Amino acid sequence: MSTAIEAIVSNHMHVKTIGISFIANLACGLNTNKITDEEVQIGAIKSKENLTKLLILAIETAYKAIK
Repeated sequence: MSTAIEAIVSNHMHVKTIGISFIANLACGLNTNKITDEEVQIGAIKSKENLTKLLILAIETAYKAIK
């Protein structure tokens, strides 16, 4: 939600930072229907496996880089 601010602060502190965004539904105005919590949850569930694989790969890569 406020990831940009945290990234700016961590950069200022010379902390290596990575940002990953997860979009579970169309933004307001891009869909003519009202967005429901259920639609957001369904989108998250559908993408759970791919997001998990991405995070594991990112963590493994970062860990190898600092070794």
